Amino acid sequence: MTRGRTWTRDGISGVELNWDDTSAWLLTPPDAKTPLPAILLMHGHDGMKFYGKEKVAEGPDGMAPDLEELRRRGYGGSAPAARLVAAGFAVLVHDVFPWGSRRVPWEDLPE
Repeated sequence: MTRGRTWTRDGISGVELNWDDTSAWLLTPPDAKTPLPAILLMHGHDGMKFYGKEKVAEGPDGMAPDLEELRRRGYGGSAPAARLVAAGFAVLVHDVFPWGSRRVPWEDLPE
């Protein structure tokens, strides 16, 4: 596993993690000093495969503009990870196959 970018925004500190064929974000309250209860948060398995963890959390680049409607319809208008971090949890979100960083490009599919 390798650590990537870190950020703090809107009451959330995050670190980008990468291993094997996937990437993840570990999100915590910025002032967390003791071990926290943790949640592994999975994104929805809808037809929008370009995004994975971005559906339920905001990473180092903030929210992608084309996710606003999906978040409104599927998650009450905000990222569930943000609500969990605000409640004091450490939240790990990652891409599951075949979404986000684990999506399969069309050109790689067999005919």
